[in-house]
Amino acid sequence: MKFLKTYIDKIQSSFKSSKNSDEIVSKDENLLSLTPEKHYNLALSFAQNPQDLSQYKKALAHYTQAAEHGHEYAQFNLALIYFSKEDKHYDIEKAIKYFLMAAEQGNEKAQFQLGVIYSSGENYPPDYAKARTYYELSIEKEHPNALFNLGLMYFNGHGVTLDEAKAHEYFERAALHNLPDALYMCGETFFRGRVVPRDIPKAIQYYEAAAELGHAGAQNMLGVMHMHGEGFPTNMRKAEEYLVASAAQGHVESMFILGVMYEQGYLGSNDYFKAKYYYELATWQGHVVAHYNLGVMYTTGLGVEQDFQMACRYYEFAAARNHAKSCFNLAIIYEYGDGGVEIDLLKAEKLYQTACENGNQDACENYKRLSLTRRNLSW
Repeated sequence: MKFLKTYIDKIQSSFKSSKNSDEIVSKDENLLSLTPEKHYNLALSFAQNPQDLSQYKKALAHYTQAAEHGHEYAQFNLALIYFSKEDKHYDIEKAIKYFLMAAEQGNEKAQFQLGVIYSSGENYPPDYAKARTYYELSIEKEHPNALFNLGLMYFNGHGVTLDEAKAHEYFERAALHNLPDALYMCGETFFRGRVVPRDIPKAIQYYEAAAELGHAGAQNMLGVMHMHGEGFPTNMRKAEEYLVASAAQGHVESMFILGVMYEQGYLGSNDYFKAKYYYELATWQGHVVAHYNLGVMYTTGLGVEQDFQMACRYYEFAAARNHAKSCFNLAIIYEYGDGGVEIDLLKAEKLYQTACENGNQDACENYKRLSLTRRNLSW
């Protein structure tokens, strides 16, 4: 939705007046004598300086007059103003009203926005039938985002029968417009090979096109492929380049992989400082294994000062999400009181049990042993 915010920024500012546009229009009889096109052009002119509140009021008034008299682009611009939660005029009902007016005149951008409103579930329960209707109207003019969103509906089976092949058709059409998300999904389709023959060179072609446009997921995939030598000769420096770019955009898996690369010395030497940095970034987004890896670093003192209390904090997060190794390591700390942590045999037993239930065989043995010990002590 970045394009939407950019567009709105051009036609609005933080308007503080308590007067609404209807009051402004009614107090200026000269507005009524102008044609819709003249109103629209005046609105564009007044909107050139969004920081001037008096100019913004006039722009809003002229947009309203033009929209109410059938001007398609004024209807769309006015709908955007009411659709923006950053504007004091935010009013989803009015936004829908003006989007509908513009959509009825064949405005593909308005049709797309209605598809978004009805599919997102943000303001109302999702109505995928309506969303599909408006997306299909919008793609009559090849609106790239409508093509992509319709593809997502088929990819996820939202309101339609799940059909990855049909989804791919829409993704490919959207990709012709260099839409990064569509390029990435085409790359995924050829990489996975579920609905088309697996084609790594073609997947790379799409991933690289998306990555050049800044798509974090595509950058992640190219990093991983360079790392594992899939489609390219193994090149850790190139992998690092892509993963750093991806992580800089908040891609949590790229953050985690970088942590592993630096911890394990994939680039030639261990860099625990960078490993800790990227693991921490990943933990801020809730990455479970990054919590575990930091727990191990603090348990062993690997690149950090050994700190069992800090280790427990990271293990606890992952253990609460049934991460078996975290449960096991935490159980050991509570059983033996490592690092000055208070011994808690009951907590240790429960953690061993959870780790066992999630596939850790060593934990199963420890659970049996500790359960028997506790029963004997209770006698």
